[in-house]
Amino acid sequence: ALPSYAEGCPNAVIEALRCGRPVVATAVGGIPELVNGDCGVLISASQAGLLADALDTALNIDWDENAIAKCSGRTWEQVAQETLAICEASWNEAHAQVRQN
Repeated sequence: ALPSYAEGCPNAVIEALRCGRPVVATAVGGIPELVNGDCGVLISASQAGLLADALDTALNIDWDENAIAKCSGRTWEQVAQETLAICEASWNEAHAQVRQN
């Protein structure tokens, strides 16, 4: 469970999913890109009652661990490549601006 008010792309959610564990989390930041009805339950932030209901719901579903593990199909290698591409693009853009000035 990750009932946060703000998140980026939380490793805890990615790791849980890759281990085949369903996630109950708030629909903030990058979490909705990771969690859907096939691998967990999303709720609004600041809703203790909804959190309790979502935990109860998740605990009473017969989840398919293999299907959950496939929901988060990005590998650490893919994440590293994506990060490298973003860094290279930022570097190239900054370097181009320096050359223009």
